[in-house]
Amino acid sequence: MAGIAGIISKKRTNTQYDAALCRMLDKLRFDGNQVSNKFESPTVCFCNVVPIAQTDNINFIHDKEHDVFCVVDGFVFVSEEERELLNKDNSISADLSNHKLIPILYKRYGQDIVNHLTGNYNIFIYDRPQKTLLLFNDRFGYLPLYIYEDDNILVFASKIESILASGLMGNIDFDQTTIAEHLFFNYPISDHTYIKNIYTLPDASIVQINDQVITNRHYWDVSELFGLDSLNKQQSIEAIDSGLKVALDKFFDVSSNPINFSLTGGWDSRVALSYLLPKYTSRFKSYSFGAPTAPDITIPQHIASSEGFSYSPFLLDQQYLDNHFLEDAKNTIMLSSGTRNYKRTHYVHTVKQIGQNSPWLLTGIFGDEILKVGKPQGGAVISKNAVDLIATNFNISNTLHRFVQTDIINLFGDDRSNIINELERRLSAFSKRFSQYTTLGEKYFAFRFSVNLRKYFGNEVNSYNDFVWCYSPFIDFDLLKSFARTKYMVSRFDFVKPKLALQAQSSWLYYELTRRNKVSLTKYQSSRGFSMRDTSSLFGMLKIIYKKRILKKFSQNPDVFSTKTLNDTFNNLIIGEQKNNPFLINENTHISKEDHLSLFYWCNNIKELYS
Repeated sequence: MAGIAGIISKKRTNTQYDAALCRMLDKLRFDGNQVSNKFESPTVCFCNVVPIAQTDNINFIHDKEHDVFCVVDGFVFVSEEERELLNKDNSISADLSNHKLIPILYKRYGQDIVNHLTGNYNIFIYDRPQKTLLLFNDRFGYLPLYIYEDDNILVFASKIESILASGLMGNIDFDQTTIAEHLFFNYPISDHTYIKNIYTLPDASIVQINDQVITNRHYWDVSELFGLDSLNKQQSIEAIDSGLKVALDKFFDVSSNPINFSLTGGWDSRVALSYLLPKYTSRFKSYSFGAPTAPDITIPQHIASSEGFSYSPFLLDQQYLDNHFLEDAKNTIMLSSGTRNYKRTHYVHTVKQIGQNSPWLLTGIFGDEILKVGKPQGGAVISKNAVDLIATNFNISNTLHRFVQTDIINLFGDDRSNIINELERRLSAFSKRFSQYTTLGEKYFAFRFSVNLRKYFGNEVNSYNDFVWCYSPFIDFDLLKSFARTKYMVSRFDFVKPKLALQAQSSWLYYELTRRNKVSLTKYQSSRGFSMRDTSSLFGMLKIIYKKRILKKFSQNPDVFSTKTLNDTFNNLIIGEQKNNPFLINENTHISKEDHLSLFYWCNNIKELYS
């Protein structure tokens, strides 16, 4: 459970928190050999743990000149322009790492340091001479950071269980409204967690503690990306192309280690690959996972063989299901603080293996959100209930009506009315937050980047942190600043089912970006049965329409991740290990079985360990 953790005293006492910090540190480790560090004093204690393959703790920094400490969960980028300013004014070494620059930037800018960094991170800074503490995250709050606060202390950690293990909380009670929220939306959309009085740090947050006085503020909003003058078509392509180049180059600059690269049968990773060849051919090791004959195995294998770069398949075969699935399913649920279900086990199973050689992972996460427009149908990543919430312009009564019609509310017995009232309160605050945006297109973009990105994908990559740091160029802030000025910016389009012309535009955009950098990659088939090159001709577009609209109606979706038997397998585990389960759902329920069983498994484990 790699990441950061800390305890901050709000009162001038002689209370010692060393033992509590050690318990927190222990819960941040998946493996006892993981590199870590800690600092302890009567007023503040903090620590960190890095991925298993990372032997140098670059995420724990002590600037001895200024006596400033810094711990980082994730990774940070400092621009070349910022480096030049520092070098000019402070004679900073040109090869100083990004993370070692953080204390220097803090001394230069104070709280405004947040506007001089990019990346995916939670950062804690302790300025010992000034007795000042600063806790902040990136603009999207990509990696979850959990907070507990009472009259005496403020505790933070990258995992809920690290806070629970501290022993510093009084009662540990489950938050049933948050569990209901998860079951309805696929994840909690508020910053409440499954444990009462523990919440997640909101996106773009700064928490400052100075002389035991705590202040909080929100330092950035996604609305800064809206309403900018649009570039023309050619300028837009140039801006996105240049932005992706920079985003990928700076990631490869962070480490001399090989980079793991997730190459699927889809187009998002294909676009990223076009920027890697041939410049970084020797620097990355590609991989994919799936059933032995799934497109996510056969297509990457074919591309790697044809283009001449390293590739490893990870097969989700019967041997995996028999020997690894259950153990890795438990890890998936516990490492994600209960947010991921056992259907996501394949990701952690694979990441554990690739992370043995390198702590860096490059993926195509959120490429769809950048390059496609329109109203999604709703699924695992963004649920139909979330889509409907946006489509009704955050109509609370409509959402509550749909909620009470589900089977979810029946799980909670006498607490039904309390849960409905609390959910109404949360949704009202949620609706108010989105009222500042003008159109549904803006509200959709804001939801995806300020909620969906961190609550779905952020929790996903947080569960990888013992093994890899996960990066996607599509959520790089500098790229998004450039993208916001293009004609393809998602918020410029209505939140409706996209017309054929817009679908063709999105497909062409994938093709054009890839063609510019590695034209040979446009010829390979995708998992949907057509190539990027098909978007450039009338015959090709007819083929795409046939495959997507006609053939799809008569074809069955293949079980590409070997998931058919997983429900029964995990259900048997629940029955075997947790027999007193009053909430097992029968076959007639309409609640997501995988979410429900996974949450129940997590709650039972937490109850046994900490009640």
